[in-house]
Order: sequence, then C-alpha cells, then structure tokens
Amino acid sequence: FILSLATAKDGAVYAGTFRGGVFRTRDEGKTWQPVNAGLKRFEVKALLVSGEELYAGTGDGVYRLNEAGDRWSVVTSGLDDILV
Repeated sequence: FILSLATAKDGAVYAGTFRGGVFRTRDEGKTWQPVNAGLKRFEVKALLVSGEELYAGTGDGVYRLNEAGDRWSVVTSGLDDILV
C-alpha cells in the first residue's frame, strides 16, 4: 500500500509504503527503485520535500535522505518511541 507521495525539485517521485519502505522513480513511474538504507522500519506514513531535503515520517521517528549516498539518517534524536 502506498501511504504517501512526494515530488522532489529534480522531478523524482517518492512513494512511502505500508511495509516496503520508500521507492523512487525518475522516469515518470516506468521503473521504481527502493531507497531504504538506514531506515529501521519500512512503514513510511509521511513524506515531505523541504527545499533540497526529503524527510520521511515512520513508525519510529523522522528521517532525512542523504541524496549523495541514498541513505536515510535519523533527525529525531532524543525523542524516543516517536510514531509519526
């Protein structure tokens, strides 16, 4: 199940899913690739693009995507057991 969608400034579309994590397409949906490195849980309820940054709200907090390495990092340090 797709729970959220976001479009980045470069035209990439991201889909947050119920149990599959985040998927990205750069060819208008013809192909999709998983972008899940660094996520602890693959239930992605919210996606947000802010400037050049992409954020994902998950079952254990908020993550930011490092585009260069396609790796998610936690940005809710200090807030334990956060369900977004």
